[in-house]
Amino acid sequence: QVPMVIAYRVGKVEEWIVRALATAPSIVLPNLILDELAFPEFLQGQCTPDHLTHALLPLLGDSSERAAQLAACTRLDTLMRVDTPPSDRAAAIILSYVRTL
Repeated sequence: QVPMVIAYRVGKVEEWIVRALATAPSIVLPNLILDELAFPEFLQGQCTPDHLTHALLPLLGDSSERAAQLAACTRLDTLMRVDTPPSDRAAAIILSYVRTL
């Protein structure tokens, strides 16, 4: 569980493609899984040293921002927990398919 800030800068062509195709409210997988903007993201022009510094400094100490992100990490861990490892589930699906041949 590590608090974080996400920063992305891509070329103009990639930016145009993403803006044309993307409909999700976030590009950060944990934010999408949690259905909230728990982890700040700075894209393209927002990805500046000032913005990143302002977002990161509170995470370094005992702050409400850090506590909120740690709580989000705990919720994410709970949502991502599975009883059976994905590799075991995949193997079982393949074996069941092979047995039907």
